[in-house]
Amino acid sequence: MDFSYLITTALGLQGVTIEKFEFDRSELSLKVFVRQDRASCLCHQCGNQIGYVHEWKERSLRAPPFGAFLYVEVILFQLRGYCLGCDDRIRSAHIPFLYPDFDTLTYSFCEFAGRLMEEMPCEAVARFLNASSKTLWSLDQNRMVNLKPLLRLPENIDLEKMSGDEVHFRTMPKENSLDRPEIKYVTNLVCYDQSKVLANAPGRSERSLLTCLNQLSPEQLAKIKYFSLDMHEPFIKAVRKMCPNARICIDRFHLAEYANNVFDDVRKCEFRSKRFKTRIFQA
Repeated sequence: MDFSYLITTALGLQGVTIEKFEFDRSELSLKVFVRQDRASCLCHQCGNQIGYVHEWKERSLRAPPFGAFLYVEVILFQLRGYCLGCDDRIRSAHIPFLYPDFDTLTYSFCEFAGRLMEEMPCEAVARFLNASSKTLWSLDQNRMVNLKPLLRLPENIDLEKMSGDEVHFRTMPKENSLDRPEIKYVTNLVCYDQSKVLANAPGRSERSLLTCLNQLSPEQLAKIKYFSLDMHEPFIKAVRKMCPNARICIDRFHLAEYANNVFDDVRKCEFRSKRFKTRIFQA
């Protein structure tokens, strides 16, 4: 059995030959040294076969976790040679497993990290994979742009019960450190049947929830019978405008919070009144 082919397939590599391994058990890290197959090297500009070899360029790429190793690095020796189709210019060989717009990430790593980011925050995935959170955030945005046109809601999805709420997205500090930082929000449209976010939009305004609801067809909006919200008035306006058959339900958490605030106000008022009467009596 060809274990080299099995390893390269598991890491999502094509057209390469494994030369050696280096690993650190304490750090759970693995380095895989591979070299492009000379016969399968095509010019990344014109797609023709590369002729004479000019050099082998060493590149470091990230691969997905493999077995017990969480941090997997692929050291790739990329062919650079003379391309007859480009008038004998020196060109680099095409790397078929390299993710577009991210020249250090393989397709397999991006797919693995992307699926994790669908369930967890980018920061948590970055800590788990020992990667840059900024890079993973850019990757997540890139995948959403490319995958959104392909996504379709299931035909049998139950849209009777829906929910809309904002979540904290990012805190932006002001130039003056004494000023209160600006908090960025993202509005989510959630389906109870699937327990999934169907759409989201930046901000927490009426326009934000309208952007989410516009992802649904008029027939689907008419199927919504119950819509769970907090007491945010812009959200209530958006639901009344877009969902003609929806009954707005205030979630229990905000009802309990509102009742506690009222009781707290009454307690403070009674305390101040009692203290005032005590002072009059003592005078």
